[in-house]
Amino acid sequence: MRYGFIKAVILVVALALSVSSLRAGERCPSMAHLEAEQALRLHSELMVIGLTCQKYYRQPSDIYTEYQKFTAENANLLRQAENNLVLRVGVERFHALRTNIANDVSRRAAFMSPKAYCQANALFVGDLLALSSDGVRQYVARLAAGARQQVPACVAATPSRSAMVFKNE
Repeated sequence: MRYGFIKAVILVVALALSVSSLRAGERCPSMAHLEAEQALRLHSELMVIGLTCQKYYRQPSDIYTEYQKFTAENANLLRQAENNLVLRVGVERFHALRTNIANDVSRRAAFMSPKAYCQANALFVGDLLALSSDGVRQYVARLAAGARQQVPACVAATPSRSAMVFKNE
């Protein structure tokens, strides 16, 4: 997949929002928490792309229709992500997080011209929509692992390779 820019933006935003959506006293989010956020972030990104780019991409089918198909095909993943976050942060904070994610994606789209935004995301959308549900889950897990590596508290909590070697000797 060739959409490093989108991946980098998602990771940076994930860092900021993940840390702000943790439970009190929690410093390093669990992988389940990060995967849930990344799934919803990815879904929001596709929604904005679908809405913004539908006039540019109607062949072979409308991109917004493809977003709706993606939503239906990945309903279990999205529902699990929502349930996970509601249990972890509560209903009010979940809705605030979901709103913040959608607003952030919309701001990034508004920063560029619609045509430039759509061109920048064309490969990303094509590659993502071609994935199976298992492929989407794996992609979300990779995004979450990358986001976790950006959280200082997680990096500090992970022993370095040299520390692990000394520990095992």
